[in-house]
Amino acid sequence: MKKILLSITFSVWAFYSFSQTCSGASQLTLLGKKGSGGFYQLHTNTSHTVNSDVSQTQICVAAWTCNSIGLPICNWREILQYKLSQIPTNAYIISAKLYLYAKVATTLGLVGSPTLGPNNEVAIRRVITPWDTTGIGIGWATQPQTTNENMVLLPASTSVAQDYIADVTNLVQYWTSNPDSNFGMQLKLIDETYYKSMIFHSGTSVDAVKPRLEICYFTEEMLPKVYGKAFFDANNNGIKDSTELIAAYVKVQLSNGSFTFTDTDGYYELATNILGNYDVNLTPPNFYTAPNITTSFSFNRYDTSFENNFALQATSFTDSANVHIIPFHQFARPGFALPFFVEYENLGNTVLIPNMGVAFDSAKVQYDSCSNHSFISVGSAFGGTVGSIRPGERHYFTGYLTTKPTVSLTDSILLSSAIGISPILGYDEVNIPVRGSFDPNDKEATAILSPAQVALGKYIDYTIRFENTGTDTAFNIVLKDTLSSLLQAGTLQMISSSHLCKATVNGRFVKFEFKNIKLLYHSLNEFKSMGFVKFRVKPITTLTNGAAVNNRASIYFDFNEPIVTNVAVTKITTPIVTPLKIVSYEATPQPSLNGEGAKSVLNKWTTTNEVNVSNFGVQRSADGKNFVTIGKVEAKNKTTNEYQFNDELRDLESSIKNLYYRLQMVDKDGKMSYSVIKEIRLNQLTNQLINIYPNPAKNEVTIDRKWSAFTKENIVISDVAGKVVIDQVFFSISSGMQVRDSATAAQLGTTELNPSQLHVGGFSPSSC
Repeated sequence: MKKILLSITFSVWAFYSFSQTCSGASQLTLLGKKGSGGFYQLHTNTSHTVNSDVSQTQICVAAWTCNSIGLPICNWREILQYKLSQIPTNAYIISAKLYLYAKVATTLGLVGSPTLGPNNEVAIRRVITPWDTTGIGIGWATQPQTTNENMVLLPASTSVAQDYIADVTNLVQYWTSNPDSNFGMQLKLIDETYYKSMIFHSGTSVDAVKPRLEICYFTEEMLPKVYGKAFFDANNNGIKDSTELIAAYVKVQLSNGSFTFTDTDGYYELATNILGNYDVNLTPPNFYTAPNITTSFSFNRYDTSFENNFALQATSFTDSANVHIIPFHQFARPGFALPFFVEYENLGNTVLIPNMGVAFDSAKVQYDSCSNHSFISVGSAFGGTVGSIRPGERHYFTGYLTTKPTVSLTDSILLSSAIGISPILGYDEVNIPVRGSFDPNDKEATAILSPAQVALGKYIDYTIRFENTGTDTAFNIVLKDTLSSLLQAGTLQMISSSHLCKATVNGRFVKFEFKNIKLLYHSLNEFKSMGFVKFRVKPITTLTNGAAVNNRASIYFDFNEPIVTNVAVTKITTPIVTPLKIVSYEATPQPSLNGEGAKSVLNKWTTTNEVNVSNFGVQRSADGKNFVTIGKVEAKNKTTNEYQFNDELRDLESSIKNLYYRLQMVDKDGKMSYSVIKEIRLNQLTNQLINIYPNPAKNEVTIDRKWSAFTKENIVISDVAGKVVIDQVFFSISSGMQVRDSATAAQLGTTELNPSQLHVGGFSPSSC
């Protein structure tokens, strides 16, 4: 693309009378006025070895002699910076022009000949490192760095007093997309050998000849757009019926490469500043398709808009769910609250009625409460049933813990959550570092990926958090993020957001808009002052050991200057591999309804140090020597992992009394290893499973049973006369939990219990 520019030979006043026409777009004029707070100028030259000059009354780019003695050569360069906060956050830059006016009465160079050649071309380069606007500490050798990306060229002058209009559209577009990178522009001669110069009026001149930046832009509301909703078309009629659910976070892309995601209302919208013919394309979620995956249309006018809805129709019937834990803060503080957001969703196309729970380290944190009041807390976990979840539904709850004051600042806190406990359909865990004070507006990234994970297409997870620490409600919040060139921008996926959010991706520029969020301020309501967005992106697959992917974001609260987050770093490194460890492995018979024999055998195991594990094969044998694989479970490769597989024993011969089980661990490179062998006696069940004491009972009764984690069971106990004395539902949080019911048992008096009338989960043991 041609970068330049227009050179003209009008007089200064005639030149100023000319201004670009924005042709229906909005126009913003920024004067380079010194002391206004919106414009800064830095003059650097070879004689300034420590501090640079910010008091210059002219913009001087020159190569001259020092003190007229011919040597040494004196070079002058200039840095100009315009603050661009007046540009709306949803603006598309149509054009941006920089007006520079030759200063005839110059005190540098040759008086009367400010634009002097030959070959006095000047490059306008983007500054990429910050600098002190006072000029302190910025000498010739320590001046800010620049890049040739988006460079603009001022061609050699054709007169001794020439004015210029420079097309800096690409620079301004970059800065509006990357507000944290607006360090201004440097003007520098291509050839810095004397004698040549370009000298212009500066921010101290009269307004008519100050350096002026004119910007034409459209806001999204002014542009042609395609919009609509995505929904789960349960009856395949192509129409959204009142009972059908919307589809959130579904990717929709224009043929120009920009894309967005449906929000939590199922709505999407894509705009463009270029008229023409376009396709809009849907990327359907797993197990679904749509009749109109690609639709063509034409934008002939700027007031054009098209509605295009997507009806998602099932291609198979599959159980699938997921869960995400998002802490409201990147760090935990000893003695302070540790709130976190848990979102769970039905990713399949069948109705689910799952259990779910959250586990935490009770030695480091204390459980306070949960917004789901039906959940039960026991020990180091809480959870319960979450009711019926239809395909596409997503729900959330907030958990509230408190970090114990005794936790060290170098420690960390592990939280984990699972949905569909038997079997596990979704699992997530986070490891929260413990720190002192921290900035609540931050960006967090997956800390480490191995080169092997990168090559296999593993995602980097990002979370941007924001908090209104001001003194008034924030009505609109915008997050801007320029993805690293080491990321594949086209692979970006939305995971979750705290509020209704519009996400737009254009090249490497990503924007998250929270319109009319009405975020309260911290001192009024701490938890309602916080928000977040979570997404993930794949790194380029060629990254090798030692590489690092760096990213940061800018957060706009209404019309305030953006808050720039920390740099989130993902290191590419080969981990020190420790052998896979089976922390525990149990094979437990599950009793039949009549209490005679086993209806199934539940295999449960916990692992650590999983690295590049492919799957676990559950193997069974009737003699302890010849094993066959009866099922496979995909590996999670997380810090700590819990698995289970239930062998239904449907085809088992009745003569078999003993069974043997083991695990086969298969690595991604095909290597295999095995666990210890577990022996099961199918006809010895009841005494292992249930025990009740004391009997007779007076004030308290204890029931011991091998419980499955996060399951609900009804317990009925009768006395020897057949009278029901306890009939109550209990919910187990962890396996092997004991149940003590002092409140009910206290009403028994001295009661002799009848073990044969003890019912747990619908079966009756013959003895206890």
